[in-house]
Amino acid sequence: MVIVPQNVTELYTPSPKNRISITVIESVCSNGTVIALVLIIPSKTHMESWYHENLVGTECILLSKSGYLNNELAII
Repeated sequence: MVIVPQNVTELYTPSPKNRISITVIESVCSNGTVIALVLIIPSKTHMESWYHENLVGTECILLSKSGYLNNELAII
C-alpha cells in the first residue's frame, strides 16, 4: 500500500522497477499516547530528497541494509 497525501502526485510512478519498500513502525500506548513514527529505509546514507515538507519533524528515520528492523536498530 502506498500512503501519501492525495495532492502529492509526484510520488506516484507507473513503473514498479524504481520503487523501494520501507518499514513503518507506528505505536500507540494503552493510555492513548503516541510514540514517534519510525521509518526504516534500505540505505547506507541519508538523502535530502527523502525529507518531504509533509513530514512533521518528530519522525525517526533509520537506515538498514535490508530496510527491515534488525537487532541493531531495535536497541536505539
